Amino acid sequence: MNKPCNEAEQLPSEATSIEQHLRDTVAVMRRSCETEPALRGKERLYVCVEDFLLQNGRAFNGVEPLPQGMRRGKDHECYKNAFLLMGMHPSLTYVEGVAVSTERSVPTHHAWCVDEQGRVIDPTWPNGRSYFGVPFTREYVLATYTAIGRLGVIRNMEQGFPLLATKIKGFREEKFFQ
Repeated sequence: MNKPCNEAEQLPSEATSIEQHLRDTVAVMRRSCETEPALRGKERLYVCVEDFLLQNGRAFNGVEPLPQGMRRGKDHECYKNAFLLMGMHPSLTYVEGVAVSTERSVPTHHAWCVDEQGRVIDPTWPNGRSYFGVPFTREYVLATYTAIGRLGVIRNMEQGFPLLATKIKGFREEKFFQ
């Protein structure tokens, strides 16, 4: 007789669901590159943002409360909110990727910070549940902001999407991958 499984064994984790969503998106984009005449034969390191996230990111769990005295920023301004939080707290690391919340069950492009243990500190969403992204070095975030004059480093169209098009060293905070 089979023993009953608990709910955690029956359902994939949200992090696994996010990764599957990313893999599915990459598969669709690869097919588009093969069938779309304008895209066929173009050399690129990553086919899309989701491909970059899968190859360079990781899951982050364990949401922490905001630091004392910090108020949550405006919704839909996550890049700004995470950038400001990073600036006010040097021990925090800026992260861009995708996340789900109790209100957004579909993985959504998002930015947040993590502490030195990799726990999420989200200055935008009060109800984030699962996060998958790339932790960036402070230097890379500041250099990108200085160069393009806006927040958000992965979708950097002003400089031709350098993270997606070329091998760049030193953008990722490696301590979270050891």
